[in-house]
Amino acid sequence: MKLFISWSGQLSREVGEILRKYLPLMLQDLSVFMSKNDLESGSRWSLELAKELDESQFGVICLTPDNLNSSWILFEAGALTKHLEGRACGLLLNRLTPVDITGPLSQFQHRAFVKSEFFALVKDLNIKLSNPLGESQLDLVFEKWWSDLEKEYKSAIKKFQESQPDVHHRDQQEILEEMLLRVRAIEETLDRTKFKIDNSSQTTTILDVSGDAVGEVLRRVISALSENQRDLLTQLVTQGDTPELHEKFSKEIPELKRLALISDSTDGSLIVTHRLIADYVHYAQTPPWRVQET
Repeated sequence: MKLFISWSGQLSREVGEILRKYLPLMLQDLSVFMSKNDLESGSRWSLELAKELDESQFGVICLTPDNLNSSWILFEAGALTKHLEGRACGLLLNRLTPVDITGPLSQFQHRAFVKSEFFALVKDLNIKLSNPLGESQLDLVFEKWWSDLEKEYKSAIKKFQESQPDVHHRDQQEILEEMLLRVRAIEETLDRTKFKIDNSSQTTTILDVSGDAVGEVLRRVISALSENQRDLLTQLVTQGDTPELHEKFSKEIPELKRLALISDSTDGSLIVTHRLIADYVHYAQTPPWRVQET
């Protein structure tokens, strides 16, 4: 399988080179392309690049605070996902978080450069190989190379951190307004009347039915909230409205009302405004509930 590494800027390039070095050591059936290394001198680079983009089955986009609006990053990200079977993942570097990503890049799944999330990326790549490693073998290979990979990554971060601009963290209101517009659009297009809650282990979750993109939007909504705000949503979804809830979250209730995440029902009790968000919170906090087409 061919993996395309997209980069723009010094830190992004150096991390891309680290990935190019270590990912084939972890997954030997993986072929990695990165333009700085793999375009022959004097070649018609635009044609060669288009060919590599067209042949790649997966892309890793190395994102830093200073390349989020790079026209080159946006061009390659769009090209990577033009095929139905193509996928791209944004690798978040130098203190970036998913809520800092806006525009076209926000549609992709994002992974932070930490052990658990990087391992999830390696697992995603392994599944796509024609001869994937077994679970135990993948664990051993990853553990063998992770410490070396992480050491080089931290060295790159330390080297470039002073020259990188500070991350501008977006205002919570701005983030949630953008995300809630997406949730409303999803709810309008997803006909929830087709499904019913069922405890059968043979069915799939509503998030499986909706797709990965929907789960990513909902995850970003929840991650933009404070811990207390998440606790309020969780208790409201799992236990319902209670006098104790109003006492414990007296500050958070008006905040979430202002953000249009909760509202008063016709009988005066608090409810979560968006069904998909309520479902997501419930699914994330309890043993998997399941849905079945009717």
